[in-house]
Amino acid sequence: MFNKNTLKGMFKTHSWCTFSFVFLCSFLALSSSLPAQNSLSRISTVDRSDGKGVVIRYHFSEAVDSFEVIQPAPDL
Repeated sequence: MFNKNTLKGMFKTHSWCTFSFVFLCSFLALSSSLPAQNSLSRISTVDRSDGKGVVIRYHFSEAVDSFEVIQPAPDL
C-alpha cells in the first residue's frame, strides 16, 4: 500500500504544515496583544465658515506621518 519513502514524504509534509500552523497562531496571538502605535482619541465637527458643509477633525494620540484625501468629484 505505502512504501517507506511515501510515508517519509507524508510525515515531512504533515510536520511542515503543523509547524506553519503553530507559527501563524503564535504570531497572531502576540500581535493582538501589542499596543497600537497611534490611536484615535476623539472626533470633532465644526460648520464651515461659508456655510457649505462641515469640517471633521480626527484627533490622534500622535502626529500622523502620512494620509490620503479621497474626493468623490473634482469640483469638491
